[in-house]
Amino acid sequence: MQRDGQLSVYLRSNVKEIGTDAVSLEYDGQLLSMPNDAVIVCAGSILPTQFLKDIGIVVETTYGMA
Repeated sequence: MQRDGQLSVYLRSNVKEIGTDAVSLEYDGQLLSMPNDAVIVCAGSILPTQFLKDIGIVVETTYGMA
């Protein structure tokens, strides 16, 4: 999909801000802002669910869904 221009990949990027409708990334020395509808957090083996909920992030957990 990346080769076909259907998917953008930003390896070695850093998330700077997650807003209600946009995400800001630092990538290759530049600050990029892109629209978003949802954010998927992949943070190691155990997601800090309670911490995320405590800071106001809505957490939806699904298992075995493709």
